[in-house]
Amino acid sequence: MKRWVRTLAVFLFVLIVGLLVRLVADNMHASGEAAATGVVLAVAFLTGAVGFCTATLGWYFFRQADVAVERRVNRALYDFRRRLAIEQARHDEARKHLINGYSFWFDRHDLDTAIAHFEQAVRSFPHGLGGYVALGYAYYSRGETEKAFELFNKALMLYPDRKEPYRDIAGLLIREGDLLRAMEYVERAVQVDPSVRRDLLEDPLFDVLKHEEKTRRRYEKVVYGSK
Repeated sequence: MKRWVRTLAVFLFVLIVGLLVRLVADNMHASGEAAATGVVLAVAFLTGAVGFCTATLGWYFFRQADVAVERRVNRALYDFRRRLAIEQARHDEARKHLINGYSFWFDRHDLDTAIAHFEQAVRSFPHGLGGYVALGYAYYSRGETEKAFELFNKALMLYPDRKEPYRDIAGLLIREGDLLRAMEYVERAVQVDPSVRRDLLEDPLFDVLKHEEKTRRRYEKVVYGSK
């Protein structure tokens, strides 16, 4: 509470008490009717004064509540903007490392340096899908299949509503010769995002599912809708 409000409250309280004592003292020697009238007036005055103090304090606290709410909103907005700026900076940092990683991988054929950049991308922005995908394929190219599956599954945990993790895991399973499990991930990918059907038709890697006896019917049902 501000100092002037406390001072005003104390002043009004002292004034009320003083006036009440004065009225009582003045009416001690008055007649019964006059004394009763004085008491009634004192009570009425006291009630009005208390009401005025209450209204004043209520107005003050109402104003203070508005100020407090405004401060909280401004603080929340400031914190949101700050977090957004930090998140954007991390995203930009991760994107820079992804670009550098692909450059080292495909242009300079330096897979180890590419992996280092992809790992830095994941550290910079742990919630980004691109870092896990790039790192997974890089590890698979280096022969570390289990590590690749681990990274793709991490991407799947982060983005269960995106088709890319399912499609990427299915692709690795096809490369490993596990067509039945690959078909399971293809079916899940289509359930999440039916547009993955176009990806399956355009990517020759998935043609094996169409030609193999054990997966052909399921593939045709998923891609073409046939029974």
